[in-house]
Amino acid sequence: MGGIKDLDAVYVVSDLHMGGRGRGAQIFSQSNLLAHLIRALARENSDQQLAMVINGDMVDFLAEPRAKYFDPDGAVDKLDRIATDESFVDVWRALSDFVATPNRLLVIVLGNHDLELALPHVRTHLLEILAKGDASARGRVVLAFDGSGYLCTVGGAKVLCVHGNEVDPWNFTDYESLRRQCCAATFNYGRDEWIPNAGTKLVIEVINRIKKDFAVVDLLKPETSALVPTLCAIRPQLASLTRKIAAASARLSWDSLRRKIGFLGADDDLELEGLADAISPFTGPADAYRLDRPTRDALAQRMLEEVEAELDVGVEPRPSSAVDFLSFAEMASFPIVDISREDLLRACLKQLLSNHTFDLEIEDDTFLGLDASVGEDVRFLVAGHTHIERRLRRKDGRGLYFNCGTWARLIRFEPEMVADASRFEAIYGAMKKGTMAALDDEPGLVRPRPAVVCIEKRGHRTVGELMRVPVDEGGKLPPDLGSLLRPA
Repeated sequence: MGGIKDLDAVYVVSDLHMGGRGRGAQIFSQSNLLAHLIRALARENSDQQLAMVINGDMVDFLAEPRAKYFDPDGAVDKLDRIATDESFVDVWRALSDFVATPNRLLVIVLGNHDLELALPHVRTHLLEILAKGDASARGRVVLAFDGSGYLCTVGGAKVLCVHGNEVDPWNFTDYESLRRQCCAATFNYGRDEWIPNAGTKLVIEVINRIKKDFAVVDLLKPETSALVPTLCAIRPQLASLTRKIAAASARLSWDSLRRKIGFLGADDDLELEGLADAISPFTGPADAYRLDRPTRDALAQRMLEEVEAELDVGVEPRPSSAVDFLSFAEMASFPIVDISREDLLRACLKQLLSNHTFDLEIEDDTFLGLDASVGEDVRFLVAGHTHIERRLRRKDGRGLYFNCGTWARLIRFEPEMVADASRFEAIYGAMKKGTMAALDDEPGLVRPRPAVVCIEKRGHRTVGELMRVPVDEGGKLPPDLGSLLRPA
């Protein structure tokens, strides 16, 4: 297929989240295991064309000290710090060895925690770290930073790797604004102010402040139903937190509306049926709108100014139907006076466990959004972002969808943990201590689940599988790839 790289095998990992100063602030803890996997891939079938894809959030600039929404000036120094941190350095060495190996290709897809990698000067520095001045090694690195993911074929079957935030209204990346930031860096002219999406705002304004005392907030998935109820239970003083999350929800409403009205690059003649429901909090009731581009831009700017003005003077943002993520009324109605916080948390977790969050074949919003957005000719569609593994057949019945999960720490509550009062008492105590060490020390609570999506040519067939890599417990690691990977 012209213009698309045809490979013998593709191995995809996602969401490493290398970042944070000190082990207590780092959610990636499997450096030795990942480096071992990378080196095994470098040795595997040396005569075949093999690619390793890091499918977004390779590094986590939002976890770094003094994190900013977007940091063009400080990103190179942060990248250097992450690449030389003793907790991560073995991974970077293994990646350098990998790209120095013939017939190997390293693909890095942009995520939503590492946007600064797309900036020209940061991109160049990343290549220098990986290739170490070797032009051949540099040619074996593909940086998929334009928002379209990475497309290739394996045995003639189309494979598309995307991070997954493309269909997440909380974490959607405005690539047009990112492009302007790149141009400003190249042409050395003044940059526009970076307007963060709701998810980034939530991380910087809420999670980064809270995780100093409650490390658990970095490990809870999904945030949509686990984070706020858990914090309600373990931290009584939630007034300021509620306001900050409300501010983040206002940003979500704004981002969602911008996409609906074409502010993020929709066709100029887009007919916006149902727009009235979205804009009525700002403009009053209406039926439906067909707006030209200047009108849409003016309306979008007006709404942004109104929302930001409210936040500046401390007015709580108005609720939006776009925000089904958090129910502030429900949160406010928690009977926190009549029930212990431990029992409240148990009740919240029982609700969460009933949703089968970690079942491999549950059709979550990321799957539904990507499957609907990607053409049927893509045989293997691979995402990350949610930190939760998936293995599903695409709706057309001919293709497969995978989510790689994460290599970062992850809390997975099992039903027996919640059902047993004494067991849960110990878990609750570890969570209240607030440190990563306390969480790690509680047996079975923090469970790294490193996974790899393997797509390879086998004879006349192309096969895709979700594989698990057994966590390194200090024992001897298997020497070859076949014994290292196990079916999920």
